Amino acid sequence: MFDLKQKKLSCCNFSIDGQFLASGGHGKKGFIWNTKSFDFFRSIEGHYLLITDVGFNLNSTIFATSSFDRTVKIWDYTKVANSQMTLIGHTAEVMSLEFHPKSGHIFCSFDTNNEIRFWDLVTLSCLHTSQPPNGNLLATTSGSCINIIDVKTHHLIHCLQGHGENVLSICWDPSRRYLATMSENSARLSIIESKVKCLKELKASGNMFMSYTFHPGYSLLLVIGAYQTLKL
Repeated sequence: MFDLKQKKLSCCNFSIDGQFLASGGHGKKGFIWNTKSFDFFRSIEGHYLLITDVGFNLNSTIFATSSFDRTVKIWDYTKVANSQMTLIGHTAEVMSLEFHPKSGHIFCSFDTNNEIRFWDLVTLSCLHTSQPPNGNLLATTSGSCINIIDVKTHHLIHCLQGHGENVLSICWDPSRRYLATMSENSARLSIIESKVKCLKELKASGNMFMSYTFHPGYSLLLVIGAYQTLKL
Protein backbone atom coordinates (compact mmCIF):
# COMPACT_ATOMS: atom_id res chain seq x y z
CA MET A 1 0.00 0.00 0.00
CA PHE A 2 1.20 3.54 -0.82
CA ASP A 3 0.88 6.14 1.93
CA LEU A 4 -0.40 9.14 -0.04
CA LYS A 5 0.91 12.61 0.72
CA GLN A 6 -2.23 14.38 -0.42
CA LYS A 7 -5.88 14.98 0.26
CA LYS A 8 -8.67 13.03 -1.45
CA LEU A 9 -7.36 10.95 -4.38
CA SER A 10 -9.04 11.35 -7.78
CA CYS A 11 -6.73 9.57 -10.25
CA CYS A 12 -3.76 7.23 -10.66
CA ASN A 13 -1.91 5.60 -13.55
CA PHE A 14 1.19 3.55 -14.34
CA SER A 15 4.04 4.58 -16.61
CA ILE A 16 4.24 2.47 -19.78
CA ASP A 17 7.05 0.31 -18.38
CA GLY A 18 5.24 -0.13 -15.07
CA GLN A 19 8.16 1.26 -13.04
CA PHE A 20 6.33 4.36 -11.81
CA LEU A 21 2.84 5.14 -10.53
CA ALA A 22 1.48 8.69 -10.62
CA SER A 23 -1.46 9.95 -8.55
CA GLY A 24 -3.36 13.23 -8.26
CA GLY A 25 -6.28 14.67 -6.40
CA HIS A 26 -7.86 17.45 -4.42
CA GLY A 27 -4.54 18.68 -3.03
CA LYS A 28 -3.69 20.17 -6.48
CA LYS A 29 -0.35 18.34 -6.45
CA GLY A 30 0.67 15.15 -8.23
CA PHE A 31 2.89 12.46 -6.74
CA ILE A 32 5.08 9.85 -8.44
CA TRP A 33 6.03 6.54 -6.82
CA ASN A 34 8.62 3.87 -7.60
CA THR A 35 6.65 0.61 -7.95
CA LYS A 36 9.66 -1.63 -7.27
CA SER A 37 10.63 -0.09 -3.94
CA PHE A 38 7.21 1.50 -3.15
CA ASP A 39 9.16 4.66 -2.31
CA PHE A 40 8.01 8.21 -2.99
CA PHE A 41 9.86 9.52 -6.09
CA ARG A 42 8.84 13.17 -6.50
CA SER A 43 5.91 15.58 -6.63
CA ILE A 44 4.58 17.91 -9.33
CA GLU A 45 2.92 21.27 -8.78
CA GLY A 46 1.32 23.70 -11.23
CA HIS A 47 -2.47 23.26 -11.33
CA TYR A 48 -4.44 25.67 -9.14
CA LEU A 49 -7.50 23.39 -8.84
CA LEU A 50 -7.80 19.65 -8.26
CA ILE A 51 -6.15 17.17 -10.65
CA THR A 52 -8.71 14.90 -12.33
CA ASP A 53 -6.61 12.51 -14.42
CA VAL A 54 -3.05 11.52 -15.28
CA GLY A 55 -1.73 9.60 -18.30
CA PHE A 56 1.70 8.53 -19.57
CA ASN A 57 3.08 8.93 -23.07
CA LEU A 58 4.14 5.86 -25.06
CA ASN A 59 7.82 4.89 -24.60
CA SER A 60 8.97 8.15 -23.04
CA THR A 61 9.18 9.98 -19.73
CA ILE A 62 6.40 12.40 -20.74
CA PHE A 63 3.04 12.37 -18.95
CA ALA A 64 0.00 14.65 -18.83
CA THR A 65 -2.41 15.84 -16.14
CA SER A 66 -5.91 17.32 -16.47
CA SER A 67 -7.61 19.59 -13.96
CA PHE A 68 -10.68 21.50 -12.88
CA ASP A 69 -8.68 24.61 -13.83
CA ARG A 70 -9.63 23.81 -17.49
CA THR A 71 -6.07 23.06 -18.55
CA VAL A 72 -3.96 20.05 -19.49
CA LYS A 73 -0.31 20.16 -18.44
CA ILE A 74 2.56 18.19 -19.96
CA TRP A 75 5.43 17.00 -17.72
CA ASP A 76 8.65 15.03 -17.90
CA TYR A 77 8.97 12.98 -14.72
CA THR A 78 12.77 13.24 -14.91
CA LYS A 79 12.53 17.07 -14.91
CA VAL A 80 9.35 18.02 -13.10
CA ALA A 81 10.30 21.30 -11.44
CA ASN A 82 7.88 23.00 -13.87
CA SER A 83 5.41 21.72 -16.45
CA GLN A 84 6.85 21.55 -19.97
CA MET A 85 3.67 22.85 -21.60
CA THR A 86 0.16 24.03 -20.69
CA LEU A 87 -2.61 23.28 -23.20
CA ILE A 88 -5.48 25.78 -23.12
CA GLY A 89 -8.77 25.60 -24.99
CA HIS A 90 -11.30 23.77 -22.85
CA THR A 91 -14.12 26.00 -21.60
CA ALA A 92 -15.08 23.70 -18.72
CA GLU A 93 -13.43 21.44 -16.16
CA VAL A 94 -11.24 18.81 -17.86
CA MET A 95 -12.22 15.44 -16.43
CA SER A 96 -10.06 12.88 -18.24
CA LEU A 97 -7.34 12.28 -20.83
CA GLU A 98 -5.95 9.35 -22.78
CA PHE A 99 -2.83 8.85 -24.92
CA HIS A 100 -3.06 6.98 -28.22
CA PRO A 101 -1.72 3.40 -27.68
CA LYS A 102 0.56 3.53 -30.75
CA SER A 103 1.18 7.21 -31.51
CA GLY A 104 2.50 8.50 -28.20
CA HIS A 105 2.51 12.16 -29.23
CA ILE A 106 -1.29 12.11 -29.71
CA PHE A 107 -3.85 12.18 -26.92
CA CYS A 108 -7.37 13.37 -26.21
CA SER A 109 -8.98 15.19 -23.29
CA PHE A 110 -12.63 15.37 -22.25
CA ASP A 111 -14.45 18.09 -20.29
CA THR A 112 -17.77 18.56 -18.49
CA ASN A 113 -19.27 20.25 -21.56
CA ASN A 114 -18.91 16.86 -23.30
CA GLU A 115 -16.22 18.33 -25.58
CA ILE A 116 -13.37 16.03 -26.65
CA ARG A 117 -10.14 17.68 -27.78
CA PHE A 118 -7.52 15.72 -29.68
CA TRP A 119 -3.98 17.03 -29.20
CA ASP A 120 -0.75 16.50 -31.11
CA LEU A 121 2.22 17.30 -28.88
CA VAL A 122 4.44 17.97 -31.91
CA THR A 123 2.25 20.46 -33.77
CA LEU A 124 -0.26 21.32 -30.98
CA SER A 125 -3.06 20.75 -33.49
CA CYS A 126 -6.26 18.78 -32.88
CA LEU A 127 -6.53 15.37 -34.57
CA HIS A 128 -9.12 12.58 -34.70
CA THR A 129 -7.42 9.52 -33.23
CA SER A 130 -7.67 7.32 -30.11
CA GLN A 131 -7.72 3.68 -28.95
CA PRO A 132 -8.15 0.52 -28.81
CA PRO A 133 -7.03 -1.91 -30.28
CA ASN A 134 -5.54 0.05 -33.18
CA GLY A 135 -6.72 3.58 -32.50
CA ASN A 136 -10.30 3.13 -33.73
CA LEU A 137 -12.35 3.33 -30.53
CA LEU A 138 -12.77 5.98 -27.87
CA ALA A 139 -14.46 5.52 -24.49
CA THR A 140 -16.05 8.49 -22.73
CA THR A 141 -18.33 8.80 -19.74
CA SER A 142 -21.30 11.06 -19.02
CA GLY A 143 -23.12 10.52 -15.75
CA SER A 144 -23.61 6.77 -15.22
CA CYS A 145 -23.31 5.88 -18.93
CA ILE A 146 -20.13 4.89 -20.78
CA ASN A 147 -20.08 5.65 -24.52
CA ILE A 148 -17.94 3.69 -27.00
CA ILE A 149 -17.34 5.79 -30.12
CA ASP A 150 -15.92 4.80 -33.49
CA VAL A 151 -13.38 7.57 -34.09
CA LYS A 152 -13.28 7.13 -37.88
CA THR A 153 -17.06 7.43 -38.36
CA HIS A 154 -17.74 9.43 -35.15
CA HIS A 155 -20.69 7.08 -34.52
CA LEU A 156 -21.77 5.84 -31.09
CA ILE A 157 -21.55 2.04 -31.26
CA HIS A 158 -22.14 1.04 -27.62
CA CYS A 159 -23.63 2.62 -24.49
CA LEU A 160 -22.67 0.73 -21.34
CA GLN A 161 -24.91 0.97 -18.31
CA GLY A 162 -25.06 -0.70 -14.92
CA HIS A 163 -23.51 1.78 -12.51
CA GLY A 164 -26.00 3.33 -10.12
CA GLU A 165 -23.91 6.50 -9.68
CA ASN A 166 -21.76 8.78 -11.86
CA VAL A 167 -18.79 6.98 -13.41
CA LEU A 168 -15.56 8.53 -12.10
CA SER A 169 -12.89 6.55 -13.95
CA ILE A 170 -12.54 4.40 -17.08
CA CYS A 171 -9.48 2.45 -18.20
CA TRP A 172 -8.55 -0.01 -20.99
CA ASP A 173 -6.39 -3.05 -20.19
CA PRO A 174 -3.05 -3.44 -22.07
CA SER A 175 -4.59 -5.81 -24.65
CA ARG A 176 -7.26 -3.15 -25.42
CA ARG A 177 -9.94 -5.84 -25.13
CA TYR A 178 -11.30 -5.11 -21.66
CA LEU A 179 -12.66 -1.88 -20.20
CA ALA A 180 -12.77 -1.16 -16.48
CA THR A 181 -15.25 1.42 -15.19
CA MET A 182 -15.62 2.78 -11.69
CA SER A 183 -18.08 4.74 -9.60
CA GLU A 184 -17.72 5.56 -5.91
CA ASN A 185 -19.42 2.33 -4.87
CA SER A 186 -18.60 -0.18 -7.60
CA ALA A 187 -16.06 -1.26 -10.22
CA ARG A 188 -17.09 -3.16 -13.36
CA LEU A 189 -14.99 -5.07 -15.90
CA SER A 190 -16.46 -5.44 -19.41
CA ILE A 191 -15.25 -7.10 -22.59
CA ILE A 192 -15.56 -4.87 -25.67
CA GLU A 193 -16.40 -6.96 -28.72
CA SER A 194 -19.31 -7.02 -31.19
CA LYS A 195 -21.45 -7.67 -28.11
CA VAL A 196 -20.41 -5.96 -24.88
CA LYS A 197 -20.61 -8.06 -21.72
CA CYS A 198 -19.92 -7.21 -18.07
CA LEU A 199 -17.62 -9.95 -16.73
CA LYS A 200 -17.34 -8.91 -13.09
CA GLU A 201 -18.58 -6.27 -10.66
CA LEU A 202 -16.87 -5.38 -7.39
CA LYS A 203 -18.69 -3.43 -4.69
CA ALA A 204 -16.85 -0.97 -2.45
CA SER A 205 -16.94 -1.70 1.27
CA GLY A 206 -16.33 1.29 3.52
CA ASN A 207 -13.75 3.42 1.69
CA MET A 208 -15.30 4.64 -1.58
CA PHE A 209 -13.53 4.00 -4.90
CA MET A 210 -12.01 6.96 -6.77
CA SER A 211 -9.75 5.58 -9.53
CA TYR A 212 -8.67 2.37 -11.21
CA THR A 213 -5.82 1.35 -13.54
CA PHE A 214 -4.28 -1.76 -15.11
CA HIS A 215 -0.57 -2.53 -14.94
CA PRO A 216 0.81 -2.06 -18.50
CA GLY A 217 2.61 -5.43 -18.49
CA TYR A 218 0.26 -7.59 -16.43
CA SER A 219 -3.40 -7.52 -17.39
CA LEU A 220 -4.48 -9.14 -14.13
CA LEU A 221 -2.67 -6.64 -11.91
CA LEU A 222 -4.88 -3.70 -10.98
CA VAL A 223 -4.61 -0.69 -8.72
CA ILE A 224 -7.76 0.63 -7.05
CA GLY A 225 -7.58 4.11 -5.55
CA ALA A 226 -9.80 5.09 -2.64
CA TYR A 227 -9.91 8.46 -0.88
CA GLN A 228 -6.46 8.30 0.71
CA THR A 229 -5.05 4.88 -0.21
CA LEU A 230 -3.91 2.87 -3.23
CA LYS A 231 -4.23 -0.91 -3.06
CA LEU A 232 -2.66 -3.52 -5.37
